Amino acid sequence: KKKVQSNSVSVSSIIKDVRKNGDKALVKYEKRFNQNTIIIPSQKQISNSIKSLDKKVKQAIDIAYNRIYKFHFLQKFKNISYVDNYKNKLEDNLLSLIHEADTDSDLIVLPEAELPYAYESNNFSDFKKRISLDKTIIGGIWHVSEGNLFNSMVNFELGGAYNKVHLVPFGEFIPLISSLRGLISFFDMPMSDVTRGQYNQEPMLIGLNPKIQAAPLICFDIAFGNTVRKSNISSLFMINISNDTWFGNSIGPHQHLEIARVRSIENNRWMIRATNDGFSAIIDNNGTIVDKLEKGISGVLNSSIRLEKRRTIYSKYGYFLPYLVALLIILISAIINICSRKPS
Repeated sequence: KKKVQSNSVSVSSIIKDVRKNGDKALVKYEKRFNQNTIIIPSQKQISNSIKSLDKKVKQAIDIAYNRIYKFHFLQKFKNISYVDNYKNKLEDNLLSLIHEADTDSDLIVLPEAELPYAYESNNFSDFKKRISLDKTIIGGIWHVSEGNLFNSMVNFELGGAYNKVHLVPFGEFIPLISSLRGLISFFDMPMSDVTRGQYNQEPMLIGLNPKIQAAPLICFDIAFGNTVRKSNISSLFMINISNDTWFGNSIGPHQHLEIARVRSIENNRWMIRATNDGFSAIIDNNGTIVDKLEKGISGVLNSSIRLEKRRTIYSKYGYFLPYLVALLIILISAIINICSRKPS
């Protein structure tokens, strides 16, 4: 028999502690697992009972087996070159999540710009071969066309790319860059140079039989109501991929999720929202969050959506009616003012 080390812990003790102390226990175990100062039993010992455990306990067990990570875990590798397997670690993580999807899933959606290479590269071709699933996969990736770099969403199977329209200032591009380029070169400052996608791009083709189209939206695009409205003209649902790690632990990710809910209401469309760091969610056409992954948790949402064809008045006419009403109010006010004047 192997000697059990003093720093080992049983699954039952994890469960008991989490049920008693909640989030405090989760934080404690996560810290210990990350520091490798704790030994856990074989995952097979709990595989038969994991389905019956409540959400908090599942979180604790997932942490124990390194299936939960915050984005800061990946950030540890940001200065490591490819010889240190940075690329392979990201690919292995994505593949493990892809293979957690239900076998009867029609669509798998990956977050924004998850892979560190371009759609046209041999690396991406090799990654697709490793997936080995007969499923439609939509995901974010860098895309190069005519010498320009785009932040794109692509269908891994059918091809076709949507290029992000609304770029983040100073994050993806530098405003007035032609005027600042000399200054940037002088100070040897790194800078992003992503190209903006064209307005009124074609919807994302999801399937051919039957033909299903989705409105593709990347990150910041979701904040612009008119852009979202136009993308839903011939689409049956929306896909929003995002990288909200920009916001850290601020209120930003919460606001981004609320904006997405408003867009679902405005356009009477369900939305699939996949992010790198949370919040990933399924949102119905009434803005209700049907299912959600909390911030800082790695996992898979296995859910379903309803395809909606009916468009709202706003989706059809946009800001035409408010402008028309405002014009009528101005005209009526002017007429009333003229008619109410007393003759001199």
